[in-house]
Amino acid sequence: MRVRVWRRRAVRLALPVVAAAVVWSPVAAAGPPAAGLPVVPGDDGQPTQPFIVGGSDTSTDEHPWMVALTDAAASPYCGGALVGPDRVVTAAHCVANRDQAELTVIAGRTDMRTSEGVETGVRQVWVHPGFDGDPMGGDDVAVLTLEREPGYRTLPLNEDPSAYQPGTPATVLGWGYTDESGPSSPVLQEVDVPLQSDSDCSGTYSQYDASEMVCAGDPEGERDACYGDSGGPLVVDGRLIGVTSWGTGCARPGLPGVYVRISSYADDLQAQLS
Repeated sequence: MRVRVWRRRAVRLALPVVAAAVVWSPVAAAGPPAAGLPVVPGDDGQPTQPFIVGGSDTSTDEHPWMVALTDAAASPYCGGALVGPDRVVTAAHCVANRDQAELTVIAGRTDMRTSEGVETGVRQVWVHPGFDGDPMGGDDVAVLTLEREPGYRTLPLNEDPSAYQPGTPATVLGWGYTDESGPSSPVLQEVDVPLQSDSDCSGTYSQYDASEMVCAGDPEGERDACYGDSGGPLVVDGRLIGVTSWGTGCARPGLPGVYVRISSYADDLQAQLS
C-alpha cells in the first residue's frame, strides 16, 4: 500500500508506515510527484502523492483566498489559503527546508496556463516547531508572510472543536492530479468529501492522531485529494478547518485523506497573524 504526501515537484522521503501514506502536493503536470509535499514509498517501492479526484472545475472568483505555491521553475507544487491580508496557511512539508527566495505565491489565478492574478514573493516562513519533516508525525502546518498583500478576500480560521462532526461535508481544493496516475489539472478543482470519525481514521492509519489531525473522504473511493494538493484548504461553512497533509494513494475505497486539524493550532496560527 502506498503512502502519499500531496505536493508538487520537489520530493522528500518520509518513513514507511504500516499503512503507507502519501503527502499531497502539486506535481508537475505529466511527471513524477512535484515539490511541495514529501513522497513516501509504498510496499511496492513506488512513491505516491495526492490531487483532486472526482472533482469539478471551480474558480478563484468563488474561492478568492485560494493560492498556489510555486518554485524557482515557476511550477505550482502546493496549495494554501490566504488567512490574512499578507498571510498564507499551508502544510509545513510544502515549505520546510526550501529556499525562501525561490518561493512565489500566486493568488487570483484559476487557470495556471494564464498570467491572471497576483504573484508575490515570501518575506518570512514560520514552520510549526513540532514538525519533524514527516507529515505523518503531525504538526504539518506553516504560515507564510508575503512581500505584498494580494488584495483578495481572506478565509477565516476555524477555532471551534465541534466543527469536526463525522459526516459533515467539507470542500477540498487544488490544482493536483485528477487521477492517481495523473495528470494534474491546470484549472482549480474542488470536491466535497465527508468528514470521517476519529475511531475510523485511527483504525485505518496507525499514525493518525485525533488531537491534531482530521480525516475526510468518500468511503467508496470516488472523491479525494491527490498529488499536488498538499497544503491546500479543507473548508466547512466558509472556514478553514483543515490543511491537506497526507494519505494512502488517491481516492482508494476505505482510505480517507488526512488533514491538519486547524482548531488544534488556532492559538499558534493567530499568533502568526498578529
